[in-house]
Amino acid sequence: MSKYTKTMSPPEGEPWLETVDGLKYWLYDPGPTIGIQRSVFTEDPSVYMHVYGGGGRDSYSCYLFCYKGTRIGFTDYEILNGWSMPPPPKSTSDREEGRRNGTYILRIRTVGMPVEDPSFNYFRDENGALREDEGGHYIRNRHADPKTLYVTGLSMADYVAGKRDKFPSRQIQDEMLLIWADLYEGLKGRLRWEKSVAYRTFADGSPTPLPEMRFDERVLNQFASGELIGGNA
Repeated sequence: MSKYTKTMSPPEGEPWLETVDGLKYWLYDPGPTIGIQRSVFTEDPSVYMHVYGGGGRDSYSCYLFCYKGTRIGFTDYEILNGWSMPPPPKSTSDREEGRRNGTYILRIRTVGMPVEDPSFNYFRDENGALREDEGGHYIRNRHADPKTLYVTGLSMADYVAGKRDKFPSRQIQDEMLLIWADLYEGLKGRLRWEKSVAYRTFADGSPTPLPEMRFDERVLNQFASGELIGGNA
């Protein structure tokens, strides 16, 4: 089992869940913004997950899993020649399984990818908050260094050239895999379902399906072969 340094606690009144190995986690939602859209924090401050977005209609969300110093980007779409490809339609088997189990299947298709934080394209004030103009719009920095867009340092050019953010060891990979689904499903809806009855049913009173994460076969093969172990290469 993983060893955690539990120095944080869920905010008072905030619902929380527990990973399979006993780590409490909860949701943080900053509201509409550019950059980090939502986060899942845990009792161990070195273990958390972010979703980034808000970069425009052509910008797809990407996720960052931080685990004791290891930072891995992932998402539910594939990258082809440096372009983010939208997730494919749900398979018939996934839809049927979801209806039977009251879930909707979320497949992770890319692991070790660049993570883009679009907020680095905007000016910030002395406190680090995004600056707004008189109309309440964030002020874009047309001269921002493109390299600052990438959270882990891995750029899209690096990715196209074959580089990946990797796990430092198989042990760390396995420890992250153990709790990956817990944190991701919490980020995608399970914690919101816990927080408010409004998320638990649709307008007609039928229950809201809960997210269930799966890795696609290609990613599972990468985990099994050790392709994603060994630092950046």
